[in-house]
Amino acid sequence: MSWNKTKTTTTTNTTTSSGIGIIVSSDRASMTCGINDYIGTSNDLQGCVNDAIGWSDVLIKRGFKNILLKDSQVTKDIFIQTFGNYVADAKSGQSIVITNSSHGTSLPDRNGDDPDGKDEALCLYDGFLIDDDIRGIIKNLVDGVNLTIISDSCFSGTCTRSFLSAVRGINPPVPRFMPPPDNVDAARLGILPVKNRMFYSEEDMKEILISGCNDNEYSYDAYFGGSYHGAMSYFAQKIINENGPLTYKQFYDKLRSNLPQNFYPQTPQLEGKDENKNKIMFAW
Repeated sequence: MSWNKTKTTTTTNTTTSSGIGIIVSSDRASMTCGINDYIGTSNDLQGCVNDAIGWSDVLIKRGFKNILLKDSQVTKDIFIQTFGNYVADAKSGQSIVITNSSHGTSLPDRNGDDPDGKDEALCLYDGFLIDDDIRGIIKNLVDGVNLTIISDSCFSGTCTRSFLSAVRGINPPVPRFMPPPDNVDAARLGILPVKNRMFYSEEDMKEILISGCNDNEYSYDAYFGGSYHGAMSYFAQKIINENGPLTYKQFYDKLRSNLPQNFYPQTPQLEGKDENKNKIMFAW
C-alpha cells in the first residue's frame, strides 16, 4: 500500500473482521502481524493470529487502512518491505502503526568488535528480525510522522522447558520465547547481557513503543474467554475498546493495572519521549 502524495485526505469504505464498516483515512496506515505456525519447530503458539486480527479491528475502527499478515505471510522480506514503504512514503502529520505478535529471542551480537553482548530479535516466519533491521527503517522516518510499534513477544536471555511442566491448569500460559537454534549460542546467552535493544533508547526514539514485557521477562500466550491471545494484547485491546480517547500514558496506566499479575508475571513497557507519551493514542 502506498500513501497519497498530497496532503489532501481521501477516504475509502472498508470492513473490519467483525463486519463493522467504517471510513478509512489515507493519512493512517497500519500493518498487523501474527505468527502461530513455525514450520519445523515445536514452538507453535495459539494466540498470535488472534492478536493480529484484534489489532486490525482496533485500528480500522480508528481510521487506519490496515494490512493483516498471518503465519507464512509474515516473512522477513514482506515485513521489512511493507514497513519500509510506509516510512519512505509517509509525510508529516500522517500516522503509522505496526503490530507484531510472535516469538522473540536473543542472539549473541556478531556485529561488534567483541562478543560481549546479545541482540534482541523477533522470530518471523522465515528468520530473525534483529535490531539493525528495525533501526535501518526507523532512521528514515521524517519529522512529524507519528509511528507506534506494538510488540507482544519475549526478549529474554534464558528459557527452560521445565517451566511448563510446573504450571497447573488445562490451558497454561506459554512463554513467547524461542531459544536460538544453535546450542552454543543458547548456552552463551545465559551469561551475556543485552547489548543492542530492538529499539533506540527513549531520548532518541522517534516512535512510541508498547511491548509485552521488559527485556528479562516472558510475554505469555494465554487463554481468555474461550480463545487464545497474548496477555498484553488482550488487555490492551480491551482497554482501547472500552474507553474513549486516551493518551499513551493514560492507556499505559490502565494496562499496568492489569499486568503483571500472578498467572502472567510480565511487565508491559511504554517507551518514547515524554511529549509523545502525553499525546492521544494513534492520533498525535
